[in-house]
Amino acid sequence: MLNIEIPGYEILEKVGDGAMGVVFKARQRSLDRIVAVKVLRPELATDPTAMAQFRLEANSVAMLKHSNILMLHEAGQSNGLNYFIMEYVAAYSVASWLARKGVLSEADALTIADSVARALQYAWDKAGLIHCDLKPGNILVDEDGIIKIADFSGISRSNLSAEAQLLREVMIGTPNYMSPEQVRGIEAIDFRVDIYSLGALLYHLVTGVLPFEHCTEAEAMQQQIDGKLTDPAELNPAVSVNFSMMIEKMMVKDREQRTAGWDAVLADITNVRAGNPPFPPLAHPGASTILRTVQPPPPEPPRPKAPPVFAPPAPAAAPAPLPSTVPRPKSKKLPVLITAAVALVIADVLLLFWPRIVPLWKGIRADREAGIAEPLPPLPLETPAAKPEPVQPAPVATNLVTPPTATTNPPPPPAVTNVAPQPAPPPMQPVPETDPAIAAGEARRAENLRTHLKLLQSAMAECTRRNYNGAITLLSDWSNANTGHPNQPLIETELTRIRSIVALYQMLESNSRSLSG
Repeated sequence: MLNIEIPGYEILEKVGDGAMGVVFKARQRSLDRIVAVKVLRPELATDPTAMAQFRLEANSVAMLKHSNILMLHEAGQSNGLNYFIMEYVAAYSVASWLARKGVLSEADALTIADSVARALQYAWDKAGLIHCDLKPGNILVDEDGIIKIADFSGISRSNLSAEAQLLREVMIGTPNYMSPEQVRGIEAIDFRVDIYSLGALLYHLVTGVLPFEHCTEAEAMQQQIDGKLTDPAELNPAVSVNFSMMIEKMMVKDREQRTAGWDAVLADITNVRAGNPPFPPLAHPGASTILRTVQPPPPEPPRPKAPPVFAPPAPAAAPAPLPSTVPRPKSKKLPVLITAAVALVIADVLLLFWPRIVPLWKGIRADREAGIAEPLPPLPLETPAAKPEPVQPAPVATNLVTPPTATTNPPPPPAVTNVAPQPAPPPMQPVPETDPAIAAGEARRAENLRTHLKLLQSAMAECTRRNYNGAITLLSDWSNANTGHPNQPLIETELTRIRSIVALYQMLESNSRSLSG
């Protein structure tokens, strides 16, 4: 049949031979591309059923454009030959793959099932098309590993022509893969016949056993109605129970209880690929052509917890807060920075107040030792009194006796450099009575000093308690209430210094919060 001639095409070689036609590899001269030419056998040209199926396949498949369906380019008749032109795929059939390997792995079978299910779902949704003859010989694998479906029956739910009605009245398909409703000759068949045939195809792939292989065609068709197939997991231990359950569900004899649609088939394939059973509802016992005998293993008992490794008891931890209130971990640098800031402030306050306090303390201590009731040194910031005229030293008495040294260690005398020996002081004269005006001035000076001391002590106490704003308020209120007071300049100076210290502390505290966040 290589000497056939089709206008515009150069026949190169025969690549396939089936019951209805022969497939050739050819070159399309106009586009210089390789195509496949399927020619109906001449002896079937007078068979109305064969002619109807041939034309309906060409017309229906021409509407489909899917990566898993062979694309049809053209159909025609020439020199008494009926033909159509398809895309050429340098491929091999799943039938030759199975013959070469004996059985396919479950993973390969699931890959084929996923591609076939997607293609048939598209054909049904797009054109209401049913394949009706799924088998390994009608599924191809191209050089890129892409699955392609060929040889659609041409039966469509939307085609109500006389030719389409003629196809519904005849039995189309291969007995070993046919669904029970096809065998019974039910006219209103739908996509569920392909779901059943895909289950039978998968059974063949993973077991290497043709369904009802030892039966004649008539016996095989009867077995599809009331026969059983051995559990594939029993024939091939490498097949999972989940895979067997999926095939069992696809091959339920009553189509009303079969898998409900291609979406459900694809979901089951995905689930089994992930190592899980198919989705419910599963097949009822005895409702499927698959007689499943291998049951899933019982769930593993919970493993006992390993005994705790001996370790010294850890201190009891505080209960964890709720997830919505879990605080962010605080930085370990925060306490250090705060402590340093407080120490710096206290030290600065001491340096600020100490020069004012020390003279007062020394004066009080000296006066107490001399027996004076309330000695008060002069206020440091007030203008000092005029210095008295220096007293001329009296002649040194030669008969004075040096008093014995006190038992306590006196402070070391200041170093004297190139100073002539001083004469001995004159004998102590009785203290004259104090002038009343001088006494009143000294009393005011003492009162001012006591007020100043109390004010500084209160401000220092507030700073020690880290209440710097309180110290500032204390000094500010006094300064505002005593404008013109002799101590006001000193208080204003100390206010300025405390404000600087507070600004420094606030900066350190802000940096600490940033580090802790």
